[in-house]
Amino acid sequence: MATSAQSATDRAYRKCEQGWRNRALHTRCVRLRACGATTLFMLLCHLQCALANSFGGACDTSGSPSVITGTSSCGVKVTLWFPTKSANISRPFSASSGTVRLGLAVSKIVPNSAMVTMLLPPEREGFVFNYGGTSTIVPVVTPGGTEAILPMHGTGMPMFTVQTQMNGTVSVGQLVTVIFGGMGTPTLADAEAGYEFDLTYVRNPYASAGLPISNVLVNLLQANGSVWHAGKAPLPEIVPNNLSAATAMFELVDPAAGIQTDIIVTMTTLGWIPPDGRIEIFLPPGFIITYGSTVAIEQTNIGEQNAVYVKSVDELERKVTLVLAGALGFPVSSIKPLDRASFRLTTIRNPYSGLTGTFRLLTFSGSSDAIDQGNSLRSFNKFLKCARRLGAERRMPVSIVLRDSPWCALCSTEFLSGRSIFGLHEFQIGRAVAKGL
Repeated sequence: MATSAQSATDRAYRKCEQGWRNRALHTRCVRLRACGATTLFMLLCHLQCALANSFGGACDTSGSPSVITGTSSCGVKVTLWFPTKSANISRPFSASSGTVRLGLAVSKIVPNSAMVTMLLPPEREGFVFNYGGTSTIVPVVTPGGTEAILPMHGTGMPMFTVQTQMNGTVSVGQLVTVIFGGMGTPTLADAEAGYEFDLTYVRNPYASAGLPISNVLVNLLQANGSVWHAGKAPLPEIVPNNLSAATAMFELVDPAAGIQTDIIVTMTTLGWIPPDGRIEIFLPPGFIITYGSTVAIEQTNIGEQNAVYVKSVDELERKVTLVLAGALGFPVSSIKPLDRASFRLTTIRNPYSGLTGTFRLLTFSGSSDAIDQGNSLRSFNKFLKCARRLGAERRMPVSIVLRDSPWCALCSTEFLSGRSIFGLHEFQIGRAVAKGL
């Protein structure tokens, strides 16, 4: 039986031999192995071979920096972005769906039928294809090189496949294999300028929660399938999308002090909520909710096949948890990023006086991975009763108002300018304050 050291030596030799392009290094590996070199020397040999076949090196022999790296160095680069009409917007957000772009540049002529593999990491449920649409490959025009007008320097329409790469029973990621279109006559200048293509409708992993940033492993293969060049492209840290006052709003149907009312929640998100995911809403101190009384009604823009319902209420934390349901006749399915979706939470008692505190709105996967997060959100409502007497209908931070204040004698408003609303025809956003007897 071979010793572990011998096995390691054999593995190092095979790795060194695979994809070699420098005959001197390869010959050295052969001689080292024949002479019974130690595992350490063999591993050093493997490292030299790997460096000789990496994407690194000078890419500026044509006089133009590599478009891919932005410098005179060869390399690989992976970016995540949302396609828009005006510009590409970076999207390092948890569970967002968009485009993955791969670019590579080498200082060797790349055949027009070259094959590239890209291994996307599996952490936090990994990248998921066909999310929001059918994933396709789109070749990109890369400036520079001999052919600077046609996508991928005129090599034609590439093809791609995706399969889960396994190590025994454990997934090590999604392996994307791309084959160039087989057209044109690529040049060294084309290879040094770089090749780029987009993969569409790919959902990001969930937020990395401060964990180390993963790498995408990229290999450029020879015609026989052996590795010609290899490299790693770092991914950006995947983070939850931060909700703001512009993307998550809470409107009290009636802001009168101490009464039972409803709250209309409106939200615009960037991440997909999976079928087993949830929405959590925390109300500020002073609000009272009762288990079994609050439901979510008047749901809009959640999707024709989707709905949400109140699963639980935590009276102590003032937390409402909503989960996904299928609309009538439909099974439960993922909810795509929401655009001004809203629902009305019923039977919530207002505080007795004073300004409301901040609300929290959070979305999670079934494994409690953060997706969209808003941790300090103000409540908004139409202007208070005394202001309506004066004709104002602005939306602003809510204060709980005493009911039936005659002619608003007990109600005043403090604005950022420090002026009262009384006698004014145009008002600035400020805060309303209820004054007791």
